[in-house]
Amino acid sequence: MFALEGSIRLAGSVVFIAILCSGCVTAISPSDAARVQTISLSGFNEPGFDALDFLILTPIPARPSGYDEFPTLMERQSLHLGTELAAAIAQGLRNDGYKVVEGGSANADATLDVQLLGFPPAATALYAAHGGDFEPEFTAVATLTDSSTKKTLFRGAYVYRNNSLKPIDGTILIRPDPKYYFKTSKALFDNPQLAAEGFRAAEPIIAQLIAASLKR
Repeated sequence: MFALEGSIRLAGSVVFIAILCSGCVTAISPSDAARVQTISLSGFNEPGFDALDFLILTPIPARPSGYDEFPTLMERQSLHLGTELAAAIAQGLRNDGYKVVEGGSANADATLDVQLLGFPPAATALYAAHGGDFEPEFTAVATLTDSSTKKTLFRGAYVYRNNSLKPIDGTILIRPDPKYYFKTSKALFDNPQLAAEGFRAAEPIIAQLIAASLKR
């Protein structure tokens, strides 16, 4: 086994790619990409939101006294990561010539399922401080499945966070732009619009990466 690392820059963020072995992710074959004409979208769950300060491995709620809950602040920003990411991915696929059916279709050649993951047990996108600034983080896992054979044609995982360790399993690490970092919890809760933008900044990057992986 060997590790292959590289990086590209998209929308102000550095995207690190590290691959340990060919079995870690599933790349679509040229023949499958040429055969698939219509893609149905599924998944795109709406994650919860929270702000946590991690002391070693223990999460501590970061809400300062007198402030509304973090999910309430994000709700006021009309933040809908699942819906917004679905729209961005759909547009990217259409730009590459795919016909995209949102909401599912029995006539689609394949289904692209995207799950948004985060802090367990629920799928929660975070602003988290791990001994430093509060930074946005969540994970998206995309799987393209053949509608007839149920074979997995493509699988990719995208981690959006400022992680000092680059993945070696094929996962793509997207480091958020530092302009979305906050020194204190008060600064975070005082700027909910910028915090919401910090989450949204990942959407076009993930959409571009998925579209590039499925490019014909």
